[in-house]
Amino acid sequence: MNGPEIESKKLPGALVCLPLAVAVLLVMLPTLELGTRLFSGWYWWGVILGVAMMILSIFCHRAGKRHAAWYLLSLFLNGCGDGFSLSALYIHKHLVASAQTNLPGVIPAACALLLSCVLLLLLSKRKRLAAILAALCALSSLIYSFGSNAPFWVFACFASLLGAVFLIPMVRLTGHPERGALRQSSFAGFGAFVLITIVVVFLLSEGEVLDGLDLGDFSSGGRKTKRPRVHR
Repeated sequence: MNGPEIESKKLPGALVCLPLAVAVLLVMLPTLELGTRLFSGWYWWGVILGVAMMILSIFCHRAGKRHAAWYLLSLFLNGCGDGFSLSALYIHKHLVASAQTNLPGVIPAACALLLSCVLLLLLSKRKRLAAILAALCALSSLIYSFGSNAPFWVFACFASLLGAVFLIPMVRLTGHPERGALRQSSFAGFGAFVLITIVVVFLLSEGEVLDGLDLGDFSSGGRKTKRPRVHR
C-alpha cells in the first residue's frame, strides 16, 4: 500500500518540466554574453564549444540512469551550449548580448510555458485539446517575440523555440513521476540545442537570408530602419 501513496505525492511531470525549462533559459543568458566576449575573433568557436558541451551532456544523461541528478547536469550543459551557439549569431550581427538586456526576453516563453502547464493540469482528461492549446501558446509567444521592436527580441525568439521543445515532455508527462520528467526534460534539452544550433548555422551560412532579415544593430535600441543610400 505504501507504493501508491508515495506515487501520489510526486509532482506531475508538467510541474517539473516548467521550472527546468525556465532554468535553461536563464543559463543561456550569461553563457551568451560570455561567448560574445570570448569568441569575438572567430564566431564559429561559439558553435564548436556549444557542440562540445552537448556531447559532454550525453555522458551525463547516460549516468542519469544511476542517479537522476545527472539529468540536471545534462540540462545545465545543454543550456550552456545553447548560449554559446547563439553567441555566434550575436557576434556576426553585432547584437547586444548583455544578460541584463536580454533577461526580459525570457518572459514571453516563460508565460507561454506557465499557461501551457495550467492548461495541461486543468484539462488532464482531455490531453489532446490541452496539447493543441499549449501549441497555440508557444506559437503566440514566437509571433509576439518576432514582431517586437524591443532590443531583446532576437533572444526572445530563440527562447520561444526552446520553450516549444519543452512543451513535448510537458504534454507527455503530466501526472508522471519526477524521475521520468527529469529524463524527458533532459531529452528536450538535446532537442532544443539541436534546433537552436541548426537555426544559427543556417543564418550564418546563408548570407542572402541573413541580409533579408532585419536583425539590425541593437547597440542603442530595437530594430533600426535602414535608410536608402543617396547616390551622388
